[in-house]
Amino acid sequence: DFDGTLSPRNMQEYDFLKDIGIEDKDVFWQEVDSLVKKHEASNILCYMKLMIDKSRMAGKSIRRQAFVDYGKSVELYKGVEEWFDVVEELAQKYNVVVEHYINSSGLKEMIEGTKIASKFKHIYACSFMYNVDEIASGRTEDKSNKLEQQPLLARFGAETRLIEKRRHQHGPPYRGRVMESD
Repeated sequence: DFDGTLSPRNMQEYDFLKDIGIEDKDVFWQEVDSLVKKHEASNILCYMKLMIDKSRMAGKSIRRQAFVDYGKSVELYKGVEEWFDVVEELAQKYNVVVEHYINSSGLKEMIEGTKIASKFKHIYACSFMYNVDEIASGRTEDKSNKLEQQPLLARFGAETRLIEKRRHQHGPPYRGRVMESD
């Protein structure tokens, strides 16, 4: 997770909403809720559609890099940046391999713009589809909950034995994963 776990607020609430002329974040999220109810649609896909629509109306760039740049302003909770180095130091001390992943309903491009993006082996999050010029097409992809596509498999020690035991007990489609979240 990212919003509310690594960062105090939703990533859109830092520079993005202000840049498109929305001063009150609640107005944006209420409009998202209205779209969800009206179309009986996913709130994730609705917030992403609204981001594109509002950006176009405000005359703002919808290039991939623009969304990455908005991620640079996302604030992190105190200690988040240092946490990765502490964990890596401990992992080396005990000869353990640690991989960090993000599974978020936030925007992948904005996460890629944050100070900690390089700490993740992979970011599984929502993303716009882009044309050849890297301009968002208005279509969106929700990759935040497709766990079957994620290589978050336990590979060491007791976790591996437990997973193998469960695979034999339950058979497909059981896939073992070790994930840490809030």
